[in-house]
Parts: sequence; C-alpha cells; structure tokens
Amino acid sequence: MDKRQVNFLNYRKWYDRLEVIYEMMRQVRNREIAVINPFKKQEAIRMIRINNAQQFTDVMKWINADKRPWNWYMSLASYKEGIPLQTFNMEQRDNKEWNSTHWKSIDNFDFLIDFDCDDHDGVSFCQQDVLAVSALLNTVPHSVRYSGMGYHIMVPGQYMPKATYDPDAKNNYFDMLRDILVSLKRNHSDFIDTGCHDPRRVAKIPYSLALYEDDNYVCWPMRTVREIGGLKPINYLSSAVLCDMEPIRNRGVPMLNMEKNASLEPFKAVLGAKWKRYQHGN
Repeated sequence: MDKRQVNFLNYRKWYDRLEVIYEMMRQVRNREIAVINPFKKQEAIRMIRINNAQQFTDVMKWINADKRPWNWYMSLASYKEGIPLQTFNMEQRDNKEWNSTHWKSIDNFDFLIDFDCDDHDGVSFCQQDVLAVSALLNTVPHSVRYSGMGYHIMVPGQYMPKATYDPDAKNNYFDMLRDILVSLKRNHSDFIDTGCHDPRRVAKIPYSLALYEDDNYVCWPMRTVREIGGLKPINYLSSAVLCDMEPIRNRGVPMLNMEKNASLEPFKAVLGAKWKRYQHGN
C-alpha cells in the first residue's frame, strides 16, 4: 500500500471525529465553503453552504469523499445571510448574478497573511518571519494557524480599517489589503503571498486537513506565540498522530492580543503615506 493510500485512511478517520466536524462548523457560519482536490487542483467545487454536522456528512457523501480526497476551504468574506441556497445538481446551479454582486452582502472580510513555503523543510525557516509579523500586530487581535505548508495569520474583519467592499470603487477595501500585503512582503518576509486580497479568496478551514504526498497535516490554530516557534509540523501535526491525542472539542481558534485595546496603529505604520487614502472610514 503506498503512502497516499495510508494517508487516505487517516483522512477518513479524521473526519469521522464528531469533535473535528463541530470545530470546523463553528468557523464557517455565513461563509462560502469550497473543496479542492489537492492532487488535481483544477477539480474544485465552490458555493457550498453548510450549517451543521448533518449537512457536512451529506456533502461528504455528495463529493464522494470515501474515494476522493479533498482539502476544505472557507471564504474570507462572511455574508449577512450566508450564500444562497444551492442544489447538489451542478447543471441546475446559476450563481452568475450573485457572483457579480456578492460584495453587497459582505458583513465582514477577514485579513489573511499567508506565509507560503515551497516544501515542508522550509516551514521552519519562515517561523521567525511569522513571529515578527505577529509582534508587529501588537494591538491587533489575530490568530495564527499552521496551514500544511506554512502559516496563516488571520485578522477578523471587525478589527480591520474600514473601506468600501465595492471592488470597482477607488481606494476600496481590497486595494488596502493589497497595499498592506505588498508592504509586509517588502519589509518583513519573502514568504508572504500578496494575492490574498481577492474578494472571493478562500483559506483552509481550521481543523481541516491539508493533504500532501508525504502525509496529511492538520490546519492547526496556535494557542500562544511560543507554540509557533517550537512547532515541528512534520512530527506533530500529522493526522495519524492527532487522531489519538489532544482533544479538539471546544478548543476553538485561540486569538492573540485579545487582552489589549484594539488599535489600527500597526496598519497605519505599515501603510505609511498611503494610510491617508483609506482614512475616510476610520
């Protein structure tokens, strides 16, 4: 049996854990869900709506998860009433109008700083960059998650500077995210992906699996800054290991800096002179 088959067994064992489903479902309320085949990335299904564990089980059957592996993603955008109800019949779906006007329904849009490594050996090299950017956001509540091949720093939308979500407007929210990411990459880390400002951008769901040829890794939220620096993902975050260790239920997504008074000062410093462009909502 080759490694992918072994990992596929771990994949099913992981998603059979009700506590895993429970924690994933806590994160996706009013968001779009997408699944992508990690070995055939052109094979993807978007516009999935799930509100509870039973619906998750139904979708797992629909996407034939017993025979086909998928990575699970959620939109950075949360919508006032979620995405429109969908049919499992792909030929009957018609989301063209919603896709063009979805920004009008955005309630919040989380800010993703994605540290992308070329391989698992490179993960340890970007840890210091992750710690440095986390420290830079010293008055901004945020979470840090292992993503399978790097890290995600996520700032909830309610702690971000305000700007219009209209992607065609001048100095809109997504222009601001691009300017912040470009500055962070230029001054703090070459690992940062500057393409995370797309209005339809998705990110891996916390506690879901990131599937690779060598193993399956858990998209694991860190409790403390110290945990980031001490992480050895190759040994620690394998789904085969975690299936038999730490309890997941009610662990949630720990937030850093929640005890401080939230401030926009770090973003003002990162944007520099460009900050004035986005002052109208702040």
